[in-house]
Amino acid sequence: MKSFFNLILVLFCSYSFLAFNSKISLDGTINGQVIDAKTSLPMAYVNIIVKTVKDSLVTSGITLEDGTFEINEIPEGSYSLSLQYIGYKTHQQSLTISKKREKLNLGVIKLEEDITALDEVTVIAETTTIQQKEDRKVITIGKDGS
Repeated sequence: MKSFFNLILVLFCSYSFLAFNSKISLDGTINGQVIDAKTSLPMAYVNIIVKTVKDSLVTSGITLEDGTFEINEIPEGSYSLSLQYIGYKTHQQSLTISKKREKLNLGVIKLEEDITALDEVTVIAETTTIQQKEDRKVITIGKDGS
């Protein structure tokens, strides 16, 4: 009877251990640094977006003042990484988190300026047709086009 009880206890402990280990999910980490491709200066506050292959958001973050970033708690799987900054081309790459590759150092990523996004802007200022002076009111005729 005692050996039967020990056998049941061993089986229960083995089952509990296997059930506990199956609930533990592998969480990965990615890190790197973002710099300007032209000046080689670090870029702060670059948006980092991690999405699944089916384009649903997993997590996101931003770079620090020195251009470095670290994103933790990424579940095991394949993802699309996107780095975005206004006035720069979006950098995209694929990455995979697995038991063999749970910590990915992406190294230095260079962002290039997006010339097409930096189009010229024309500012036109117009003054009013009526100006109030200290001793008189000045009306400019013909400026309204009416």
